[in-house]
Amino acid sequence: MPFRVVPALESTSRLARGIAWKFGQRMLFNQLERLLMKELEACDDRVVWTFGELPIELSRNLNVRGVRVIREKFNCAKATARDILTFEHQKNGFPAFTDITDAMIDKEAEELALADAIFCPSPEVSKSMVNINVSSDKLLKTSYGWDPARFQVTTCALSHTVGPTLLFVGTLTVRKGIHFLLEAWEKANIKGGRLILAGQIDPIIRERYGHVLARDDVEYVGLVNDVGSLYRSADLFVFASLEEGGPQVTYEAAACGIPALVTPMGAGAFTRDGYDGIVLASNDADDWSQLISSLPDRRADQHAMAASAQERAKLFTWAQVGAQRRNLLFGSLGQGLLI
Repeated sequence: MPFRVVPALESTSRLARGIAWKFGQRMLFNQLERLLMKELEACDDRVVWTFGELPIELSRNLNVRGVRVIREKFNCAKATARDILTFEHQKNGFPAFTDITDAMIDKEAEELALADAIFCPSPEVSKSMVNINVSSDKLLKTSYGWDPARFQVTTCALSHTVGPTLLFVGTLTVRKGIHFLLEAWEKANIKGGRLILAGQIDPIIRERYGHVLARDDVEYVGLVNDVGSLYRSADLFVFASLEEGGPQVTYEAAACGIPALVTPMGAGAFTRDGYDGIVLASNDADDWSQLISSLPDRRADQHAMAASAQERAKLFTWAQVGAQRRNLLFGSLGQGLLI
């Protein structure tokens, strides 16, 4: 093979960021550049695949030296994310969203312009790239996956309920749409139903929606090691995310035979509306409440979607996704398909 791929590993980036925090940004740039250039010296056709961001000086230097860079864009464009979350914070009276600055957006735009190809793990990520004028020719459309080894045990963590059990897994934040999901659940008020919430909770959500979290039909279980047993305890997985990359939890739930109620962001590259779950393009609590209220009368649909989701999940194991990504990577480098 005429070239070797040298990944800028996330663990290396974390180490370098730690060094930078202690000794300054210049050491970060020098450290990363030395690590990469040492590996790249022996390559005829030099390629860097970076999962996260690189210092912009390093990105520029790689470009000047003719090193091809493959970017993994694991979330939407920062400009898209800021627009979504700024609007949502203002709409609901949350503290102003200030996590993404103009400087961060400008840096990302330049870095993406310098990249030769960009892995996009969902249609929404691809769309956000096009919206900030990234050439569609650069986009490698793919997904994330799930690991069958994690879900071999078939136990259930919770007992059966009369009404539907909905499960959310993820960080309980505005970004994940947990605020209007909680409002919708309260309005739906399904008799015998249950909403299970797993993950770390944002203090803003805990303070604003404490009365919903305290309901008898809402159970917050925090961080969970055996998430598979939770998936198997649910009738439906609900993930109303507002900004997302490739929602692995959606794939994992499907692998356990659980159809999803999701936004387009929460659907990722997986959920097909009416087949593997229900995709609701809304962040309005009333719309979600109507959907949730209809669930007790849609048992037959639920069973059909569960079967479809579990079968489709077989296409999204890491073995399958990895092979597809490998072909995309080498195809983007002009090496053709590898079987």
